[in-house]
Amino acid sequence: MALYLLDKNVVEDIRKSLKSIPTSGVKLTRSVDRKGNTVSPLLAILEGSIRKAQAPDEVHSGILADAQAVGMFYRHARTDAKGLKAIGVAMTVTLGPHWREKTAALVPLGKELQLLLSRTYSTADARNVLAQIASLCEMYSVERAHPLITCAVACLYGNSGARKVLKPMQSPSGGDSYNAIADIRMIMETAYIRQIWQKYSPREPVKLLSGDKNLNEFSKTIGVVAASNILLSGLSFEAVNFRSTISSGLFPALEMKPKEMAHVFQFFHEGEEAHAGIQIIGANATPVA
Repeated sequence: MALYLLDKNVVEDIRKSLKSIPTSGVKLTRSVDRKGNTVSPLLAILEGSIRKAQAPDEVHSGILADAQAVGMFYRHARTDAKGLKAIGVAMTVTLGPHWREKTAALVPLGKELQLLLSRTYSTADARNVLAQIASLCEMYSVERAHPLITCAVACLYGNSGARKVLKPMQSPSGGDSYNAIADIRMIMETAYIRQIWQKYSPREPVKLLSGDKNLNEFSKTIGVVAASNILLSGLSFEAVNFRSTISSGLFPALEMKPKEMAHVFQFFHEGEEAHAGIQIIGANATPVA
């Protein structure tokens, strides 16, 4: 069985179902209601529904409302509804600020990537765009291994799921960019929760369950892993090193272009030389720890 982390789309479908409002997403939502499964609205609470990071009072309200809805909806699967309500205040002052800080740091870069990739490019022109992405990584001090960068490069080379997650456009608003970053952060937070959960339940997978099938599929394809937790001496927090799994399947436009595929792998190899933490698996690629 598994732990399913619900996003806001799924929780909204749950709300509608409880009010007897028909919704096409309720079938997916109900499909995990099995004995032995665990479901949690934690990510939905952090994501929010207002196209921006939430204020503390909004986070707390979300805990109470979403936990109650999920607890009422599921009949067979376990939920953490009571637990979330019990730690509501503590969660508001810890995870809420964490989410706001991490998303705010990525929104400006996300906006630039949405604009850069708002049109499609020929393979020849894509090399120049890849170089621009490398420059943006340096400008914003973001590793090339970061899932947001992986998503952008996959988008550049014809991955439709990545494009629908990144949502490129010519004039992105702050809300547009937040939505894309929130999706990327949910993939990363799922990886982090998976690492913690499997210390205690190693045979129980942890899965992101979204009403957005593109996000569901891309989260599986990108294979983000929280590679290590490093307790920083003398400090009260830990640094989490995320690792993306970069495979040829992420770049469908290059399936018949081995030279260009090798160039993309080299892009990630060069980033790994400066920052350890990316695993590359694919044709002509040497796995990197």
